[in-house]
Amino acid sequence: MAIKRVMAKAMPVYLVEQVTSEHFFGHLDAETEARAFLLECLRCLQSQGVMRLVMPDAGTYMRAYSGPWEVVAEMPPLARMADGWRDNRLGWIYQTKMQFINAIFRQRAEHKYAYDAETLVLALRQAGFVDVVVQQFGVSIDPKMAPDSDDRRTESLYVEGVKREGELLHRI
Repeated sequence: MAIKRVMAKAMPVYLVEQVTSEHFFGHLDAETEARAFLLECLRCLQSQGVMRLVMPDAGTYMRAYSGPWEVVAEMPPLARMADGWRDNRLGWIYQTKMQFINAIFRQRAEHKYAYDAETLVLALRQAGFVDVVVQQFGVSIDPKMAPDSDDRRTESLYVEGVKREGELLHRI
């Protein structure tokens, strides 16, 4: 897997102001890759630099699951078909909400871990980020942060953390 090759070698230290990861973090194994990725991002950020993680919001999907199909269908969005609900992004048709939930959380085994706000905030804090906050679409601690992708607005979780002032480059 490409990420394992990238993670095997430390990125050079350029001390960037910000790092954005959009719909990527959930593709990392929580135990063997996710923490290493966060630590590497922390290492490459300058003091007071911002890490922004954007990903499918598992908490929102779980809450929507208990409601009517129409609520779930608004998130990706899905199109009503005679034989179910069509996901135009993936090209799949779901006949049950559980089929849809499995597609979102597993995506043919490409997704390795699902995060809600509480779990993603914890992951950033455990990696050493401070001032970790849940954000909204288009809102950031850093006014120069790259704009969010509008096509994932309804289904995404936005969480940011800051590298502590004076943080050493290498964490143990």
